[in-house]
Amino acid sequence: MLRFLAPLILAPVLACATTPGAGPEGPATAADYAPLKVGASWTYAVKFPGQAGERTITILEEKDGYFVDSAGGALRHTPEGLRDQVRFLLRNPLTVGATWKAVVSASAVEHYTLEGVGEPCTAQAGAFTDCLVVAGSIRQDAQHTLHSKFYWARGVGLVKITTALEYQGKIEPQTEQSLMHYNLAPKAAAPAEGEEAPTDEGWSR
Repeated sequence: MLRFLAPLILAPVLACATTPGAGPEGPATAADYAPLKVGASWTYAVKFPGQAGERTITILEEKDGYFVDSAGGALRHTPEGLRDQVRFLLRNPLTVGATWKAVVSASAVEHYTLEGVGEPCTAQAGAFTDCLVVAGSIRQDAQHTLHSKFYWARGVGLVKITTALEYQGKIEPQTEQSLMHYNLAPKAAAPAEGEEAPTDEGWSR
């Protein structure tokens, strides 16, 4: 559904993670659950029917207001929420039951519902105590509907995606994408002689 969430070929890694501390005062926004920074990276394990593997997504640059990643995706934060070049992935305010949709073609409409805010969720990287849960669906034809669930951990980003195909009243699991480890504190260039080294309060696991 999303180029940023392109199929990943992954292998499991044992890791442990906890959600970083609370963000700034005031209501949480999409930016609290989707940190964007050049050099940040996330490595995922994904299972597809008959295959599994790993892939790392790294933000390469900021261009025209979007953070462009190594999978060809582009994301940015706006006052309305987190979006790519086609759709909103998260909408502010973060209210359970909120819905939105994206028209991706003349015959394809994606529907989204924010099912949970501040919910616990898990991935291969470990347990996260404060997550957003977003359910998505798109009708592929008269008989097939693809259902997706996205789990965003506060201060970390996207930690898990599951998909399932609905056909003739039956729902069959399709794929699972699970965060293995991440690095939100990319190394900065070495300071010139006489300059102080920069500090970074990012997180990595």
